[in-house]
Amino acid sequence: MSVAAELVARVPGIQISIFDAAPGPIDTKTWCSWSVTEHRFESAVSSRWNRARVRGGGFDTTIDTGRYPYACIRSRDFFRVANDQIDDRCSITWSSRVLRIEEQADGVDILTINDDGRRQTDRFDLVLDGRSVTRQAVSGDDAHAPLEPRLIQHFGGFELEVPAGTVALDTATLMDFEVDQSSGTHFMYVLPLSERSMLVESTYMTRAGYAPADYERNVLAYVSREFGIESPRILYRESGALPMTLAPLGPASTGRVWTIGTRAGVGRASSGYAFDAIQRDSRRVVDALLAGRRRPGAPRLPVLSLLDRVLLSWLEADDAAAPQIFGRLFAKCPPESLIRFLSDQPTPLDLWNTMWAMPKLQTMMHTSLTPSAWPRIAKSHPVPA
Repeated sequence: MSVAAELVARVPGIQISIFDAAPGPIDTKTWCSWSVTEHRFESAVSSRWNRARVRGGGFDTTIDTGRYPYACIRSRDFFRVANDQIDDRCSITWSSRVLRIEEQADGVDILTINDDGRRQTDRFDLVLDGRSVTRQAVSGDDAHAPLEPRLIQHFGGFELEVPAGTVALDTATLMDFEVDQSSGTHFMYVLPLSERSMLVESTYMTRAGYAPADYERNVLAYVSREFGIESPRILYRESGALPMTLAPLGPASTGRVWTIGTRAGVGRASSGYAFDAIQRDSRRVVDALLAGRRRPGAPRLPVLSLLDRVLLSWLEADDAAAPQIFGRLFAKCPPESLIRFLSDQPTPLDLWNTMWAMPKLQTMMHTSLTPSAWPRIAKSHPVPA
């Protein structure tokens, strides 16, 4: 939807078709990002927070987000705004699963199947493939990218009805590690949505996901302990699984079939943040199309991928390290430097400030553990155009 909006705005007369396996516009997702990148969906932002908190590893830090408030877009609002922008030049076919994409000499054929079992083949000049990434793709073939860490950030979230005054409305708790860590890296994510409601997510960074009942049990135990609320009414549920790896998550783009979104590695491997990156990547995709270039690489500096690889290797080897790593980052790094770093748009000084805030001995150890690996990694993952 993001790249469609960009295409419609910049390519007069273009006609676009979207095939989506979902039965209709979803109302089960919440996308958050720091307000660093301007994008076409500002009017869909439903909440902003001027303070962000991280607790864990002996730290309990609340930062002022300054020029970059933490912003939330609900999927229902995103689809409303996106539909207004793509108007009648974009047709969306819901409940239509893509079975096969076949590149031909003069176009691309897409074979789809709907809920009734009816199959249909359509031909296009160009296909942008943004299908979901499976967990099998994340766990992957270790022979293909054996040096890459492979974790999943998986979560269950619940919007709860709470008494007024339960939580400070200007503060988003991004990570609270003061919860059970026996099943792997685990934290709570708390977004106050109104005086009477908040979204609480139980989030893990592990090799595999858990049953939905586990997330709900964790959330209810947390709000009971932290806020003294027993058996709150659940207004809304969401869940997700985000790949935390720099291994390829789909086939490479070709001349007529370009991957987009998570499938193209656009999301940040170390954090799962993707919304802003998708907006920036959508602009770069259209820039490349208009200039007749090939699909550009993921919209981030190679040094950020290198740092992500170090961090993910560290977390995979020692899941107990996460509270100290993230706790120290928020406690020691200047807030705006950290926010730009997390948003893929750091200055050289931001990079220095972020690396300086990391625990030094462990960082050096993890960077130097496998020096022979870096040439192989660089060969497998060249610097994007």
